[in-house]
Amino acid sequence: MTRAPGARKICKAHYPYMCCSICGLSMEAVLDVAHLDQDPSNNNPDNLAWLCKTHHRMFDCGLYPVGGIKMLQEHWQQWHAKGAVADHSIYMKDAGIKAARTRKRKIAAKKAVATRMAATKTTLEKDDEI
Repeated sequence: MTRAPGARKICKAHYPYMCCSICGLSMEAVLDVAHLDQDPSNNNPDNLAWLCKTHHRMFDCGLYPVGGIKMLQEHWQQWHAKGAVADHSIYMKDAGIKAARTRKRKIAAKKAVATRMAATKTTLEKDDEI
């Protein structure tokens, strides 16, 4: 198979909203152009799709059907054409708070375990004395 140049340019012209067709990630640096028929020489726009690197690998392994990729890609293009803008920060808005809460719970749990271990050790020592 020979790779035909310009797949990215063709994909950008036909699918101007650059986002992963599966997850919607819209960071251009992590997007690949996937050849849906697995033929890198076929740069027909209907054969191209934007995929993040993770989903590109998963697609190449056969985990996503071509029809599903095309349907999702069309969805994202229509969604963006209506003026919608992806806001991925909504997924991270409470991440710092949740992480701090988890750390606090882990510290409390470690103290509780240490206290129980010390109490058990004391009880065992008293039993040995008797």
